[in-house]
Amino acid sequence: MRPALDDKCLASWNGLAIIALNRAGHSREAAHCLSAWLDAERKSSYLPHQIVAGQPAGNAFLDDYAALALACLQLGGHFTKDGQRLAGEMVARFYDEAAGGFFFTSADHEFLFGRSKPVFDSPIPSANALALECLSLMGDSRRLEQSLQAFAGWMARAPSSATALIHVAFKAQINVGVGMHLRRINSTMLRLVIHIPHGFHLNSNLPSELGLSPLTVELPGARIHYPEASAEGYSGELVIDIESDQPEPIVEVNYQACSSTECHAPQKMSLRL
Repeated sequence: MRPALDDKCLASWNGLAIIALNRAGHSREAAHCLSAWLDAERKSSYLPHQIVAGQPAGNAFLDDYAALALACLQLGGHFTKDGQRLAGEMVARFYDEAAGGFFFTSADHEFLFGRSKPVFDSPIPSANALALECLSLMGDSRRLEQSLQAFAGWMARAPSSATALIHVAFKAQINVGVGMHLRRINSTMLRLVIHIPHGFHLNSNLPSELGLSPLTVELPGARIHYPEASAEGYSGELVIDIESDQPEPIVEVNYQACSSTECHAPQKMSLRL
């Protein structure tokens, strides 16, 4: 007896296959496959989750939209407009404007007790990693940074399971949610407040290990008061007082954010009052 044949074509898997074909130099085959999916979408007036025996079926999920939009954006040329359109629909259907990140299902799907935001990779990248890659290519830095900040804790606690998200963050050079503001306390004192997201720490001004980039606060002629740091560095809210009477100071802050398993690239930020 011949085994049953699984002849369904999933949008998400086909999108990833198209990206792989294009990267391997088979751009002609990639374009042919992508055109077939876009034709199927136009004929059915919606993006299907799968095609079975030539018939579209089911509403697309986040990974379907993300993979095909990313394929369009990476192939470029006349596919770019379709990529922008699919990415826009993806944001409208799945994005959480309040907290950041993408839900896996949209309002078009059946009612569920809860809507999840997939962040962990399986043998393939997570749906949110693919979606954020699209945001990066679209230049949507606001939603990209909001989402990476929302997922920073997961990336810190389980980096080996969220490598695709970490890869997006590194490529985009996102500062993992480190927030800073500068204010004047009195005529001779400034106060720098640094907010460090959960799961991360900043190296101290005197790191305990070689190869780590120290925290430095620079203002010509100023005296910097670094607080005492733990062995790991600084975490939570960090307050640094700066003695300076400059009327319009420009403070340069160099820092490196690390989790318990890895460190991000060193960053630099300029602050004014």
